[in-house]
Amino acid sequence: MSKNQWLDERILELLRRNGRGLTLPDVFKELRIPRKERAKVEGRLRLLEGSNLVRRVRNRYALPLRAALVRGTFETSGRGFGFVLPESGGGEDIFVPARFAQGALQGDVVEVLALERGRRGKPEGKVVRIVRKARKNILGLYGERFGHPVLRPFEAASSDEIPLRSRGGFFPAPGMVVAADRSALVLVEVLGRPE
Repeated sequence: MSKNQWLDERILELLRRNGRGLTLPDVFKELRIPRKERAKVEGRLRLLEGSNLVRRVRNRYALPLRAALVRGTFETSGRGFGFVLPESGGGEDIFVPARFAQGALQGDVVEVLALERGRRGKPEGKVVRIVRKARKNILGLYGERFGHPVLRPFEAASSDEIPLRSRGGFFPAPGMVVAADRSALVLVEVLGRPE
């Protein structure tokens, strides 16, 4: 988990506990943010506000109205979107558009910021964080973009390519089936050509 994701989680958890919202100085005080780090926290709050995970009313930051944070299992469809099956067992499945899947894969346990009703009258949401990854590795087709390795995953919610940090000592040809470590984004195995 990156520092920014960790900070976002702390901010969202704080706002969850304070339903009426907090002013910016209150956020700094509650999170015990040193003075030189305050600009970064303010920037993260603005990004969260831009992605509709946080709203600002006058000078207070709070979670959006009619929204709830739900934990559940992410299930992908073949067409790019996915659903979150709530752990509580109650309620409807939550629709997650591909652009809001945040890299979640089939079987991952995720937290979703769910609106009561989306455009079609059913619950809709956005993955806030991946709590537990179902698999360590991800399978897909190897490719290159401008000399940099990329992976086209088989089971991702979106068809976007994932940039890899390294080939990991392997030299696959474009179009070969490969396995990559999800956390390190490094190739771990070359499985050959698809049949």
